[in-house]
Amino acid sequence: MHNYNLPFPEKIAALLPHYTPNGDATLLYTCDGQELIVPRRLQAVLKNIARNLATDLGALKQLSRRHTKKVIFQPLPITPRLLLFPVKSRTARISGDGCTGYINYYAVQNVKTCNGKSTNILLTCNKTVPVLWSTETVQRHLQFCKLVANSHNTAIVAEESADYNTELMHVARKLVEAMHALLNLRKKKVESGEFRV
Repeated sequence: MHNYNLPFPEKIAALLPHYTPNGDATLLYTCDGQELIVPRRLQAVLKNIARNLATDLGALKQLSRRHTKKVIFQPLPITPRLLLFPVKSRTARISGDGCTGYINYYAVQNVKTCNGKSTNILLTCNKTVPVLWSTETVQRHLQFCKLVANSHNTAIVAEESADYNTELMHVARKLVEAMHALLNLRKKKVESGEFRV
């Protein structure tokens, strides 16, 4: 999948499922307040971010499960500054539409009750994310994030003191993209009979 010029992971404040006239997409808020519409479903965007970082989402979920004892909706410690937690951000229009968004734990400024059944999450970039969960449920997910972030077995703690070089991440991302392009080209040539394994 093309990366659609996604920002560096530590710049992501929220990833939310979003309806567009062309179908389901992802609304991405950056930490500096930008809004990007990525023309892919949220799960595809999440997988793309993980792939660019050579990160196994399944392994991250298992790691979180061990620390939080949650079977579903685990926090995802993707990088030292990108710890995503799930929120129900919309009601599905049709069966099968994803309703779960992800917010960067480090981008949360405040949590406020909107009414008895929903919550507004204020981000450090001055964006507000309406969530269809109670404030208590959101606060519980924030506690799960603290458990994962404070665990001595996570990559977050291991890398917390490291110098997280964004230029190096840019080079690494380009290398991963080049490798995927080469593998796809090779696969097409093998399928067409131009190249033999």
